[in-house]
Amino acid sequence: MKRQDVVALNLFGDFSPNDVEALMNLDFDPLNPTRIGEIVEKKGNLERKVRRYIERFRRERFEKELSKILNEDVEVITYWDDRYPSLLREIPNPPIMLYCKGRTEILNSNRALAIVGSRKPSFYGLNMARRFASELVELGFTIVSGMAMGIDTVSQISAVRTGGSSVGVLGTGIDVVYPKHNSNIFSEFLNRGGCLVSEYPFGTPPMKHNFPRRNRIIAGISLGTLVVEAGEKSGSLITAMQALEYNRTIFAIPGPITSSLSVGTNRLIQMGAKLVMDVKDIVEEFPYIVGDRESGNGVIDLDEEEREVIEKIKEGYDDIDSLMEEMKKEYSVLISILSRLEFRGALRGEGGRYTPLI
Repeated sequence: MKRQDVVALNLFGDFSPNDVEALMNLDFDPLNPTRIGEIVEKKGNLERKVRRYIERFRRERFEKELSKILNEDVEVITYWDDRYPSLLREIPNPPIMLYCKGRTEILNSNRALAIVGSRKPSFYGLNMARRFASELVELGFTIVSGMAMGIDTVSQISAVRTGGSSVGVLGTGIDVVYPKHNSNIFSEFLNRGGCLVSEYPFGTPPMKHNFPRRNRIIAGISLGTLVVEAGEKSGSLITAMQALEYNRTIFAIPGPITSSLSVGTNRLIQMGAKLVMDVKDIVEEFPYIVGDRESGNGVIDLDEEEREVIEKIKEGYDDIDSLMEEMKKEYSVLISILSRLEFRGALRGEGGRYTPLI
């Protein structure tokens, strides 16, 4: 499968991976698209798509797209490449290619988790996005979101600022910053090791119908989706419903019943989404992927904060209240450290008390 053929089919057509394979089996040449008789005869359901492709095809436009790919440090990963996200292959309507910029190796993370929510979140929502993104990347998760204002951007920037990985899925061309005032955020995101992806050609503007399609990639590339804060008609609910359709886990952070920004998340919980109050509630759904950060000899390698917590527990400060008082640390900081240690096998929590295992 030639990469440039897939670029052309994506640029001028609306083909699925099965459509592309059928066309290639019929020796259809995307760069010289004139013959459709055999396609009509053997694959009649493709006739409309092929006719529309031929009407749209412009050689000059195709050459311009190729030039931009080469000159703007963008990689093209097609459905038939080994680097194509394996989880994305599993959805019913995967894109035939992705434009990618940044650390493409993180696209196949087996620990990708989407965080989505309101574009105009409350202070509470912003804090939850920062907290969960930071704690999840410390446990080795890759954060996936849509680079939109609000929860998306906060969770993704928090992830990369913590030293973790994040994938931003765009509803525009890979070269289009939306909203425009987010240009510094996009630059920082890439400079800190993030990866931007889009199925849309260069220059594609932020049209309304692009975003539900974008959301299917966010849900499809991820093991599960965490909805932080969402109103009754929030676009993040579309992502959650798509995740459900793909048999992925939906998580939701509860909010005040008096807040319009929590109507969507609270309703998701009513419908069966997992209520999340701590990162532990997410991680316990994926025990098979949260591995230990171990040194070569199998010993868990602790950082300074983690070692201090283990030592304090050994000294008898074995519950969260006594640890907070002794170490002068906030609850959110301590619970994050304890969750990391527990899921890496360094300690066991039971009945509100912790027992060191190392």
